[in-house]
Amino acid sequence: MKNRFTKKFFEEIISKDTKKTRKIEELKIEAYYDDPGLHWSNPDLRKVTILTSSEKIELILKILHERSKREILIYRYLSKYPNFPIPKVYYTEYDDITNNYILITKFEESIGEWPFKEPEIKLCGILLARIHSYFYDKIKILPEIFFRNSYYKSRYKFKENAVSFMDSLKTDDLKLIENIISNVNILKNAIESLDRNFFITEPYTNWTLIHGAFHPPEIVSKKGEKEKIPLGVDWEESRVGHPAEDIVGISGQIAYWGKPHFYSLLINSYIEEMNNHNIKIEMQALEKEIIVENIISEIRRLPFLWDKFLKNKDDINFSNWVKGFKESMPKTTNFFLNEILNKVL
Repeated sequence: MKNRFTKKFFEEIISKDTKKTRKIEELKIEAYYDDPGLHWSNPDLRKVTILTSSEKIELILKILHERSKREILIYRYLSKYPNFPIPKVYYTEYDDITNNYILITKFEESIGEWPFKEPEIKLCGILLARIHSYFYDKIKILPEIFFRNSYYKSRYKFKENAVSFMDSLKTDDLKLIENIISNVNILKNAIESLDRNFFITEPYTNWTLIHGAFHPPEIVSKKGEKEKIPLGVDWEESRVGHPAEDIVGISGQIAYWGKPHFYSLLINSYIEEMNNHNIKIEMQALEKEIIVENIISEIRRLPFLWDKFLKNKDDINFSNWVKGFKESMPKTTNFFLNEILNKVL
């Protein structure tokens, strides 16, 4: 597989794009990972830098495995729609016989440094509105690949998984987590108190196409004439769903940034952009949905993140990630616990 990505391979791709023969003077391919195995969907993720006689071209090369190959089909579909907010697609390969699943898109920069500032928070709201408005009230035209209702049918399983994980912790691991999250036992009891009806709640706003895994690493931008244009990447979880599922990907981060007014900035920019697309969103319904989806999202994430922490806490290669986990998890968990205890259904 690796021997395929030669100058000739990329010359054909960029020549096809411009409909003009292009010669590559220099080709550089480098690994592009940034955390301890959280890129489970991308067993091989690389940045490609191409120099021609006239320009520099930067691409992202993703070699996907069986579990996430549907992302290629999603990119193929979405790239047919003008101005849908994704990076430019240069090449896709979907071959079940050889198990080759390759996606090459234009490399775009992050919308800003982490943690985001006010302008970036507003861009997050704008991007989500542009994603959600595109097929709002038009989901019937979407192909079957976007309809994954099993997620909604199995959400109660997230609760069971979270409780089972906490029950299975060894004494030393539990003490370690308690040092980080002092209210872990209260949290466990609160999760256990959620009944099945909570997890089968229907959406309070309309269904639409959502990103499905929306959080900071999935938000990039390209240069517009006057301003940054936000784009979304990593679409393997995209499906028809609740708008709030995407919103909690960012609003959940705000809890430990210590910037509570960011929440209003995010929601206001989202609603304003939806209005620009002639879509009216009822604020109270949206906020109620956000509470429900935020609780479900955190229940789903907790076992995964804690397990990653326990496995990588002593690995010097991931010391920055471990430090960030220790700093952010108590704040996130306190916010999450308050939402469970004060939920209004």
